Amino acid sequence: MEIDIMKDFMSFGVSILIGMSIGMFYDFYRVFRRFSKPSKVMSYIEDLLFWMIICFIFFILLIKLTGGVLRGFVFIAALVGILFYMFFLSKIVYSLFYHIFRLILNLLSEIINVIANPFKKSIGFIKAKIKKIFLLIRVFFKEVGKYKKIISRKK
Repeated sequence: MEIDIMKDFMSFGVSILIGMSIGMFYDFYRVFRRFSKPSKVMSYIEDLLFWMIICFIFFILLIKLTGGVLRGFVFIAALVGILFYMFFLSKIVYSLFYHIFRLILNLLSEIINVIANPFKKSIGFIKAKIKKIFLLIRVFFKEVGKYKKIISRKK
């Protein structure tokens, strides 16, 4: 069995990049959680889904890089990549993701307001008219009740 140092070195570098990608995905997930504010049960489900995706990515990494052979340096390199990302890049990328999310949500909010505004005004107009109709019906039955008492007394 021949040892291919260059292939192992490339696998090490790719594993570091995958580790950094996992760290970036984690920051994206943190920002998503900050904006979505999930319930406790939904939080558990999201965490499970997150870790399933991470395991899938890492499994694909092992299959592509080492042919499915568990190599210690691949795990170490991925851990180095994650730690490098978390210590040096996480604050910048998290801030960037946060501002992008906020910008997208503000933009969507404005679009929804522009689309919904005519409907809000028409719904408000319709509600006012329906209130007047119910008020007239209530007054009508109140008056009918008065006359019913008067008619029933004469007998």
